[in-house]
Amino acid sequence: MREPIETDAGAALGRFIARVEAASTAEGRWPPRAEHDLEWPLSCALGPPENGLVRWAPTLRTTPLDLTELERAHGPLHAGVRGFFGSFWSLLLTGLHFEEPVSLTLFESPAREAETRRAWLAGGPSSSLCVAHFGDDRWVGLDPRTGRASLEDPGREARVIAASLAEWLDQLEAVATT
Repeated sequence: MREPIETDAGAALGRFIARVEAASTAEGRWPPRAEHDLEWPLSCALGPPENGLVRWAPTLRTTPLDLTELERAHGPLHAGVRGFFGSFWSLLLTGLHFEEPVSLTLFESPAREAETRRAWLAGGPSSSLCVAHFGDDRWVGLDPRTGRASLEDPGREARVIAASLAEWLDQLEAVATT
């Protein structure tokens, strides 16, 4: 595997993926499998589907992440945005944030990436970008200008939980894939 985009967030994401792979391998669940969906082909698939399932693993992107429209809306973006969203194709990866499961929101295909970029633009220039979500309405946001990670909870003021996305990713405990 080649290195992710050279930012703190890209490197921290690479370290988290390595921890997930180690935890999953220890439990005999690497590489993971997912249902094959003809309408949403995976850019992280490791081969053709077998019996309706496809093996997948986080895969380094070979195409650059186009954030032109987002930069027009938000102004210059923090390097953590490009490092996190622009380094890997992947389905959901789960970690524990203070013993509570949280799933990272990564792109599994160019189509899903385009859909998410449209949602970001609809959120307006003050919106943080969702990098992970809990099982309820809460999510971890990335401030596109400062790179700070915050806990977003509808109806409440956002609370900064790490000075950077890299710091937050390095705090996550990896969970084996299912």
